[in-house]
Amino acid sequence: CDLSNHDLIIWYEEDPYGVGYNVYSVNITSNDSAGDNVCFEILRGTDKDTNLSGKYTLSNSKKEFTVTPGYIDGFTLMASWYYYTSNAMNIPEIAPIVDGWIEIETQDNQLFTITFNVYDDLNNNITGSWSYKAN
Repeated sequence: CDLSNHDLIIWYEEDPYGVGYNVYSVNITSNDSAGDNVCFEILRGTDKDTNLSGKYTLSNSKKEFTVTPGYIDGFTLMASWYYYTSNAMNIPEIAPIVDGWIEIETQDNQLFTITFNVYDDLNNNITGSWSYKAN
């Protein structure tokens, strides 16, 4: 993935699965209307303020340090996905992320590095790395 002009958005989702671990949606999205985008749903910690650093493996186990594979609920895309936008109104490529790993490194909530090596449901390998330093 080309993640050269992207932002990081992390949403806290509490414990929607009732397994005792907090769920976070980690999204790397293009600042332009075109580009690669990825989102990962990770399970981490029992405290809302848990440091997200660690290596996470794709799994439906709902255990700590896992990433929930992408799936569809009705008409809604859920959990972990890759998608490419060609403009603000067109998403010609989209795929659920179903296997692999991501690694998140944080330092003092000011430096974030996310690296991933994942696969979609057609066994396409999707890799990338993104870093951000807060001012």
